[in-house]
Amino acid sequence: NKDAMELAVGKFKDTMYAPGSVASKNSRARLWQEFCKAHAIDEFPFTAQKILAFAAALRDAGYRSGYFYLTEVQQLHVRLGYEVTGQMQVAMADAKRGLERNIGGPTRSAEIRGEWLDELHRQVLRGDRQLVRSGASPRGGWLLWGLGSAWLLREIEVAHLDVHSD
Repeated sequence: NKDAMELAVGKFKDTMYAPGSVASKNSRARLWQEFCKAHAIDEFPFTAQKILAFAAALRDAGYRSGYFYLTEVQQLHVRLGYEVTGQMQVAMADAKRGLERNIGGPTRSAEIRGEWLDELHRQVLRGDRQLVRSGASPRGGWLLWGLGSAWLLREIEVAHLDVHSD
């Protein structure tokens, strides 16, 4: 029966991507929506001209993974029933080259030093509400680093935290 099949497909779709992957895909789609809104253009259909414009904006903003944003939007384009044209394929190939050219190799995260935990502890005991970052302290500041360490968060998880002044 049609309802049972739709229910089965719905359940299956829930297994296609891990929750973290769904969050990444949604984030990429939101950036595309914001880009379209800022430039007063329709989101779909995705076109060769839009591909190159979005790629240029991603490159200017320093997105090292810009091509993944383009492929996500292209997948949405197809899921909405649009065709991938030859012009789009060429634009995607050009965009990939432009996004990956001269960006250098991956960079390693900064070293985590044992004395940082001692310094964080000293500052908290003093009651410092504003922990000032120096060149020798962790990126993001002492409190953010301490919070991430206490909860064993990955760098990407700490980077996406909403931090309130309280």
